[in-house]
Amino acid sequence: MLRGYLQSALFLLVVLSAPLVLWAMREQDRPGTKRHQSADLAAERARLSGENPDVLFIGNSMLYTRIARREFRKLSGRTNLFLSNAATASACWYLYLKNIVAPSGVRPEVIFVFFRDEMLTWPEYRTGSFYTDYFESLQADEEPVVERVLYASQRDRRGLPFHVANGVRSVYGIRGQPERMQKKLHDLALDLTSLGSDGKRSRRGYMNGRFSLENLRPDLGGDDAKLATRREAYDGPQRFDPSPDASFLPHMIDIADEAGFRLCFYRVKKREDVDGTRPPTPWLPGYLEELRAYVESRGALLFDETADPVPAAWYSDGDHIALEHRVEYTRMFWKKVGGAFPGGR
Repeated sequence: MLRGYLQSALFLLVVLSAPLVLWAMREQDRPGTKRHQSADLAAERARLSGENPDVLFIGNSMLYTRIARREFRKLSGRTNLFLSNAATASACWYLYLKNIVAPSGVRPEVIFVFFRDEMLTWPEYRTGSFYTDYFESLQADEEPVVERVLYASQRDRRGLPFHVANGVRSVYGIRGQPERMQKKLHDLALDLTSLGSDGKRSRRGYMNGRFSLENLRPDLGGDDAKLATRREAYDGPQRFDPSPDASFLPHMIDIADEAGFRLCFYRVKKREDVDGTRPPTPWLPGYLEELRAYVESRGALLFDETADPVPAAWYSDGDHIALEHRVEYTRMFWKKVGGAFPGGR
């Protein structure tokens, strides 16, 4: 029996001490400490101020695999700049506006935000797991809107289990630290196995090649982007909610109103919308209609490619537009949005 008590005590010790280790890691990793202190934010603000573009584009790969900047300037007569990063979503775009654009003092004629389907009002999308470090690096010391929207909305939507899990994270101060610990352990494994080789970088390259899809058994499934997209769409919002607690959208428009720049949201078509490989999402038309009504009631604009003839041949991998068709796409884009600029086309 004594052995059983000792085992139980050891188990409790491990369970309770592990979060404390993450708590200690928080002192090194949390936003507001030197590791994340506005080095990237300052550089982005400086870049934006130096360029002082007439048009600012915000988004992820749905933006920079579509718009050809030189062609856009030739068509519009306006300078332009991208503020984007791969795999970002509305939480990062809100922080772009709040912590980079607004404090930079730059006031573009128009700011375009590119998005897919319900992504504009899916607050937690691309904020956890592998995306945590970048998301947190965009934050200032205090982010009350992030706390209000991201964590409160998830608790309300997901019920008691998330409430308990989020409470534990708050008490112990662990939000993204488990993902960073995983990275630290990964680096440690590379260090321990790189003896006799050219070092960790060489070892990482070897392992990435060794376990690439090309070297896996052909009867095993790969990373099917279409299936992942369907799963993600299922988890996303199915109805538009204008509440300031439900998404970052109202707060993005608030920033634009206060700073005095015009905000335009641009919904792009997915490849599956064009080639017919995905059944139509039943709630999307209603969602987009309500989204448009709200955005326009707030003085912003919404453009939607639903009715536009985007050829399936323009797409490359996934929902990206192939390099050789981006000039054509940019011309289509300018024809659609030119009237949004002061003085029209």
